[in-house]
Amino acid sequence: MIDSVEGAQLFHAAPARRIRPAPCLRPGMRPGSGSLSALRPCSGVDPARRLPDAQGLGGRFDTRDRRGELSVYGPATLRRVAGAPEHRLENPTHRPAGQGTGQEDPMLQTRRFPFAGAALAAAALLAPPTAAGAQENYETTRIADGVYQFRWVAHNGFFVVTPAGVVAVDPISSEAAVRYAAEIQRVAPGAPLAAIIYSHQDADHATGAPALMREMGQEVPILAHRNAMAPLREAAEAELPPPTSTYQEFMSIAPGGRQIELHYVGANHTDNSTVVFVPDVQVAFAVDFVSNDRVGFRNLRSSIFPDLFGSIAALLEIPFETIVFGHGPPGDRGSVHRQIRYYDGVRSAVRDALAAGWSEEQAMEEIDLPEFSDWGQYEAWFPLNVQAIYRWMAGM
Repeated sequence: MIDSVEGAQLFHAAPARRIRPAPCLRPGMRPGSGSLSALRPCSGVDPARRLPDAQGLGGRFDTRDRRGELSVYGPATLRRVAGAPEHRLENPTHRPAGQGTGQEDPMLQTRRFPFAGAALAAAALLAPPTAAGAQENYETTRIADGVYQFRWVAHNGFFVVTPAGVVAVDPISSEAAVRYAAEIQRVAPGAPLAAIIYSHQDADHATGAPALMREMGQEVPILAHRNAMAPLREAAEAELPPPTSTYQEFMSIAPGGRQIELHYVGANHTDNSTVVFVPDVQVAFAVDFVSNDRVGFRNLRSSIFPDLFGSIAALLEIPFETIVFGHGPPGDRGSVHRQIRYYDGVRSAVRDALAAGWSEEQAMEEIDLPEFSDWGQYEAWFPLNVQAIYRWMAGM
């Protein structure tokens, strides 16, 4: 169903092709069993769908949804810079001079940087110091050709430079968005803003889209999973507007011909998390439900069980080689495999504790997973992870 096409048709379409479908439950796979719990029944619907040419923009919005659905809410226009030059991308890990210092945020603590190859070694420069001490407020790191991570204190944004402009994921906050725009303009001089994507509804990641548009000088579409629409409309925050375009299972946009995919891998930290994937460099961006060698955030607040575990496993259906996270340093496929093994270990230990008649407090005190003891925040947050999973498994 198409509610409106105004403002949605902003991008040059990539050549039509069949795209690997979003993860789903195939015959013979049983829901509720470990990593399969978050997957949905596969359908035979052809995912390819294309809208007509854009009015006055010479472009096309190319979207593919496994259910053949696109919803667009409200007008949004892109004031394209005529004759914008090709963007010569810098290759920095940029740290501002003269920033204030402060105690390191615990969200940034992590163990190591397991990358797939030497080509990613430069991304390791992203990591803030893991010992207590000075830390810059922001930092921009080149992850791959035209793909950048923008860190604001403990939160990461992500942006992709295309021939038609920059697609920015997660403005973080109105204050962060001002610096975010400056960093985009620094690494891609003259590039307009093409679109904003919300990874999910949470204000600490999605706030600031209006500020980012003001700083960049363009009003652009905001894309998100459709389940983010209702809570953001209800919140009615001026600096956190609801998306103008949503999708259900999968969306692909191609500004200037560069493909960017939006994947829904099931409920996890929320029921509306989007994983952004850039196929030509095999880089993904996933926020809040998975991280690089760090235990889950505190008591896994708002996590949806058992879907969380299946959603992490479903990430591996996306053919990324590098993955950027909403907090901490980037990783690779091994980072996701280790996170799956971690949660498998916690669930197994809690299952044994329940069988032995342990109380919640005893489980929190006694359960230990030495394999992961050097992970970020293990001492502070691991008992809280145990508590959350104990309560879920005990039906509390």
